[in-house]
Amino acid sequence: MTRATSIGTLVALLATIAAGACRDDRVTLAVARDGGAGTGGSGGVAGGAGTGSAAGAGGSDSGGVDAGAGTGVAGAGMAGGGSGTSGAGSGGAGVACASPADAGIDGVPESDNAPAGAWVDRTPCVIPSGVPEPRGYSIVAFDADRRKLILYGGGFGMNDLWELDVPTATWTPRNDCGAMTPPPWDYDVFGALPQGVFDRARRRLLMFSGTDGVVWEWDPATNVWTKRAPAPGAIAPTGILPTVAYDETRGRALVFAYDMLASPPPYTNISLWVWDGATGAWSEPIPDGLPWTYSELPAVAYDAGRDALWMFGGSEIEQDDRLWRLDIATWKLTNLTPVPRPAAWPAWRGQARMAYDAGRDRLVLFGGYHDGQPRDLWELDPATMTWRNRTPLNTMISGSPTTDGVWWPPNSFSLGIFSDTASGHVVEIDGISYPQGLVDPVLWSWDGGAGKWSGRAPGRWRRRP
Repeated sequence: MTRATSIGTLVALLATIAAGACRDDRVTLAVARDGGAGTGGSGGVAGGAGTGSAAGAGGSDSGGVDAGAGTGVAGAGMAGGGSGTSGAGSGGAGVACASPADAGIDGVPESDNAPAGAWVDRTPCVIPSGVPEPRGYSIVAFDADRRKLILYGGGFGMNDLWELDVPTATWTPRNDCGAMTPPPWDYDVFGALPQGVFDRARRRLLMFSGTDGVVWEWDPATNVWTKRAPAPGAIAPTGILPTVAYDETRGRALVFAYDMLASPPPYTNISLWVWDGATGAWSEPIPDGLPWTYSELPAVAYDAGRDALWMFGGSEIEQDDRLWRLDIATWKLTNLTPVPRPAAWPAWRGQARMAYDAGRDRLVLFGGYHDGQPRDLWELDPATMTWRNRTPLNTMISGSPTTDGVWWPPNSFSLGIFSDTASGHVVEIDGISYPQGLVDPVLWSWDGGAGKWSGRAPGRWRRRP
């Protein structure tokens, strides 16, 4: 094999590697920007005159811009062992796997970021993966028409966006670094986390965060985030927004809020606000005075048939086990808690999850915090105002272990529970808990008619019933 052939083979190999730079190898990708000088030809073989020449290959640019021109490798030698002549070649085209408009890591075209011959960091802003990374405290909302659970952010500053298709249990990343700028996901100045809900009328994910009345909304059709700020001088919540629900009848978000600056602990000045996405306007139908403290607000679920918002529990500190109903048309709040409590009544808890199963006319209450993390599931019949404990007798109420023969969520940290009317089930995102408080998201489905859970953990782990 001649020297020219060996170098040509090496150049071809490097070009093949560069062409594969778009693969999900989860490593930092970098390539040289410009072709280097070609190497002189080898001495010819004694005897007849050598003929022909091989075209030299230049460097390639994985960004798809500024392909460098280089000097090619020599071809054949001259007659009788004469010296080879250097041939001229041109650099090949770059591999096009850059973000839109070759924006670069910091938004500046990479041809301006580095001099010729330098390495360029091509690591994507979000490392590709088949499923979300473990996390806690994420925003989860349900698009009932498309039957997709939407997960955004979590942990400390994560701002990736995912959709989980309920029928197939398949995750799809919706992160596009060049096409959208995601909003910040982190604690606000008062230490509160963002809250979210899906606006079914306008087909948007809504995210409420901060103290200035700003709402971020994401359009699944265009994959674009939009910041919706109140008009100058318009009223808006000035405190933390710790709990949200959605009024399907009117297409508005119902937002609980409180102002830490207006009163000292235990922060009893809880108010209810309404945000109309069509106009971007805020209104406050119930000013300060709702019967909770910020330490824990109740689990909430909207009942479209009764045009009411149901609420249960609230504070671990206050051991709240009260049941309330808010009639949206009149904003009348009614305490439906009997005294004394009947034997069939859920224990007090905070941060529980609740959904209204319209097909069966039942409120479904799951998990929360009560002397640990209870895994019990209760259903309320609003017609008779009676609770029923649907938890199997041989299932551990607190903790993660699953009893043999029982398929039941661990309640490591429920990220959300929603009514899927298409299947007649209630779906929930829960998962495996880690010592750091993170959760591997897992899709669970509650069949209230059969009294059984089914669980699917797409892509990351599997567990036998």
